[in-house]
Amino acid sequence: MLKKSLLIAALLFTKTVFANEEILVKISSDENSKIYLLKVNVDENTQNITQLIKETYENGKQIKRDTLDYKKLPNGLSLEERKNRKIIVLKSDNFYSDQGGLVAVDTLFNGVKNQRKSYQFELVKSKNSWELYYAKKAIKHIKILTNKSTILGVIGIKNLVME
Repeated sequence: MLKKSLLIAALLFTKTVFANEEILVKISSDENSKIYLLKVNVDENTQNITQLIKETYENGKQIKRDTLDYKKLPNGLSLEERKNRKIIVLKSDNFYSDQGGLVAVDTLFNGVKNQRKSYQFELVKSKNSWELYYAKKAIKHIKILTNKSTILGVIGIKNLVME
């Protein structure tokens, strides 16, 4: 009976700890089968964002969890790096944890020529949740299409497809 009570208490505690996380968007790529979830952690009383979270999944199992400081958005918050190169960077000059704001997603288009491409999103707080918008449409999935060279292979991100 004691074991059962402890198990129930542990499950309730786990639910309470993670109840304030909301999935903003699922990210996939044509490069591999990994799935990324970009989440926000929100204060349960104010619904203000307290941090961003990036989870990485492979074959249905979580393999990595990174907590990201949204306060770094004005200078650029690196979401993905490879070989000391910033592949995806989030930037915002007008982001507020209580209402959201415009967020630029800066991607490495061509690593050989060091060309970048930017996409404008809006993170919006609705009555009970947070939502990500692109071109005034709510999105739940971003598919990364890689930029490939015949000789070098993947050299960057060709495009982001929003769904």
